[in-house]
Amino acid sequence: QAGEPADSTTVSISVIDAAALKNALESDTISTIYMTADITLTEEVKITVGADHTLSIAAGKTLTCTVKYGIYLPSNHDSDISLTIQGEGEGSKLVINADNDGRAITNGTLTLNNITVDITSGIFDPTNLTVGSGATINVDAADQTYPLSISNLTVDDGGTININTFKGNGINIGYTLTINSGGTVKVGNGTGDNRGVNIRANASIVLNGGTLEG
Repeated sequence: QAGEPADSTTVSISVIDAAALKNALESDTISTIYMTADITLTEEVKITVGADHTLSIAAGKTLTCTVKYGIYLPSNHDSDISLTIQGEGEGSKLVINADNDGRAITNGTLTLNNITVDITSGIFDPTNLTVGSGATINVDAADQTYPLSISNLTVDDGGTININTFKGNGINIGYTLTINSGGTVKVGNGTGDNRGVNIRANASIVLNGGTLEG
């Protein structure tokens, strides 16, 4: 209720299918959600995240997003919903394979740790994205323009982005691309206009000891 103090208790939930994952992510109780089976999100399970959750994907398991606006992180002028997606061991993966410019994870604030993200089609566009320790984003999307379209993108120590193939623009930055010491962004060749990193007017690249290769 309005005016009541927030409950700082974090709930732990285990999920093994898309319906359970949807329910857990849409809850307004802050939770650590343990995904212990492969799950694919389809058009029927669009998700609006309800609180600042952490999604932990078990070793060897994959969350696949094939749906336009599959996971939506609400935001307003005061605050963004924040979601952390992390791996629990070798082979934890997030796969983005959304047709027709589908925005598989969009808006809000997303942090990635210890997980591999493979983008083959679709657009990955949280407003604020942090690629943290042990997180790797691989873009192999020869037919996709703007596979990464982020307002504020930060690559921290141990984070890596490999833009291997893309159409036109590999990374589209609205405000700031920050690469901190130990972070790496590598940009390959596009199949269209071939802009590996597109920086909008008044946006910037900040290298805090990190590496940008192209």
